Amino acid sequence: MNEFLELFGGPIAVFSSIIATWMISKRWSIFQHPSIRTNLVPLLYWGPVFLISCMVLHCFRNGYNTIIALQADAGAFNFYHYSLQLFGGVLAYQSYLLLLKCKAHVSRSHRHNRSLYRSMFIIIATSLPTFIFTPIGIVPAAVLVITFICSLVVHKKNTLQKSEIAYIAPIEDFQLN
Repeated sequence: MNEFLELFGGPIAVFSSIIATWMISKRWSIFQHPSIRTNLVPLLYWGPVFLISCMVLHCFRNGYNTIIALQADAGAFNFYHYSLQLFGGVLAYQSYLLLLKCKAHVSRSHRHNRSLYRSMFIIIATSLPTFIFTPIGIVPAAVLVITFICSLVVHKKNTLQKSEIAYIAPIEDFQLN
């Protein structure tokens, strides 16, 4: 099972995130503001959904490895196993919150959303230090760069509103009584 997840874990995460993103985009399309570029919305949603699917696979794989290690060594569940599961759970939850903020960003007319950017920064601050231990720790930061760029261009530019020329009545129309 471990070899299977090493070989096919990445493609499974990408494929499942694409399917889930397509389903979420279709379901949440009723919440979109009219000034949204609808073709970019799935790309905006894909980043958080991809991170969620990666963290689900991370928790599954580490849970499987923990069970195998406990059966082989007859050891106890220690902090190492707990921290791996906790990291996956925390990052998946942060990604879920980011997905909800992406939905709120798409439903509003504002082009910039500080709450969305703050959520991206928290995920990057949580996951980027893991790059010291494993090169795969850079993946959340790279995915969120795509999400950040999409969040900037998903709204159409503000079109100039037609200026309404107010009717100014000539002086003759006013009669003083």
